[in-house]
Amino acid sequence: MAHNHEDTAAELHEEFNERVHPSEIHDLAGGYIAADHEKKDFDLSPEGAEAGPTPDGEEPSDYERRTLRRVGENLPASAFLIAVVELMERFTYYGASGLFQNYISNGKNDTSDSPGLGMGGQAATGLNLFFQWFCYVTPILGAIISDQYLGKYKTIMLFCCVYWVGLVILWTTSLPVAIAHGAGLPGYIVSIIVIGAGTGGIKSNIAPLIADQYQRRTMAIRTEPSGERIIIDPAITYQRIYMIFYWCINLGSLSLIATPFMEKYCGFWTAFLMCFCMFNFSIAILVFVFYPIFWVGYGQFSTNFVTQAGQMNGHGMPNDFMQNFDPISILIFTPLLDIFVYPALRKVGINIRPIARISLGFIWISLCLGYAAIVQHLIYNAGPCYDSPNNCDAAMVDGKVIPNNVHIAVQAPAYVFVGLAEIFISVTGLEYAYTKAPPTMKSFVQSLYLFTNAFGSAISEALVSVSKDPEFIWMYTGVAGASFVTAFVFFFLFNHYDKIEDESFELDREAPVVPPTKEVEYEGANN
Repeated sequence: MAHNHEDTAAELHEEFNERVHPSEIHDLAGGYIAADHEKKDFDLSPEGAEAGPTPDGEEPSDYERRTLRRVGENLPASAFLIAVVELMERFTYYGASGLFQNYISNGKNDTSDSPGLGMGGQAATGLNLFFQWFCYVTPILGAIISDQYLGKYKTIMLFCCVYWVGLVILWTTSLPVAIAHGAGLPGYIVSIIVIGAGTGGIKSNIAPLIADQYQRRTMAIRTEPSGERIIIDPAITYQRIYMIFYWCINLGSLSLIATPFMEKYCGFWTAFLMCFCMFNFSIAILVFVFYPIFWVGYGQFSTNFVTQAGQMNGHGMPNDFMQNFDPISILIFTPLLDIFVYPALRKVGINIRPIARISLGFIWISLCLGYAAIVQHLIYNAGPCYDSPNNCDAAMVDGKVIPNNVHIAVQAPAYVFVGLAEIFISVTGLEYAYTKAPPTMKSFVQSLYLFTNAFGSAISEALVSVSKDPEFIWMYTGVAGASFVTAFVFFFLFNHYDKIEDESFELDREAPVVPPTKEVEYEGANN
């Protein structure tokens, strides 16, 4: 199902074999054919082992290469993540393009099938072939931009933005009202050109990028716990990487199981909308994929925390006043961190990079929700209504509802924790979206970062069913646990980006034009 842009796997494997075994002969299937003198030498005699075993971590000798078993290594977690990104992109590509033939050929007033552009099968075939041709011309442009200017990651993000625009055009112009007003055909033509440019720029960079996640380039000896000595062969790992990569591509192509039914029963625009939504998820899945978990916790302070405060004795303070402790904590801790904490840490050689700061943000939001669960437990253990605050006969005194006997100030630390979480994760997210975006797409990448908040709100919507008494404790505990686990998973997946932070930051920096100072001008005048 997938096309030949994945041939990078074969090319890389061939190049690697040539580098390691420059004089080897291969059969048509790629298998190694030993030369006659090698066949004679392959007697496993101890003479080849006179130099003794090679230490672990070093390259094997010729004798060890002939005698020891070769294995691959486990894939880096970032390689799996990139494979999932490609899965989502292919889901979008095949899910949408697989409908183009019907979309172009179906009549505008077709009653037996979904109404389309009404151009007939011949025009549909011509436009489809043009789209396929264009998708495999544009990778050249993506390769040039990547190799000469931006690098693979930023080029992929740039062309994701191009792709995104094309999907918006495709979806909006396929709406029944757009087709009725004549926007369907011009919108389709523009969209396939923009989508073709976008997918081409991604194609030429995503396959090499996934291989770049694996760093080993030479064979190495390793001793297993069983005592067996083996050879770690990078070629085997690269083979595994691209097999998983290709498997994800074809899994994504199964979007055609769903989109034809959406086309038939709901209209083309619904299928294109689903592809658009899935593509948005693929764009955000790199560093920002975990951000919705944070937004779920963050959203509590203006919703359920207000409800929680209303269940406690306010002593004249309105329950929605407590929200002010969030910005107050930010106003206090931001300058403290910037002026005192971070400089002190840097002075002793500790520089907290963006990925580490984001991970700490997840820890703070987990502490916030964990503390909220404790406060809720205190409320449920206090009268007069216990686990039914404000909802019992004992709460009615002189015609007024009396909350449970817990002071509202107990809730303040939760808002302090959420404020600290914002400093570490939200502020850093804005920074990361700016510094890692291509120069001309910074605003757009910022919008994608902010779009993760929408995903968080959607997840929170699913938690509404448990946002009630006496289940608040379990809701807070669950979100706290998810945030805590996310902190470690996030750091494990992305901490290597902190190690190359300086290099990646330099990629799109332009040398400032410094105007000559007055002193320089004066000296020049004297000369």
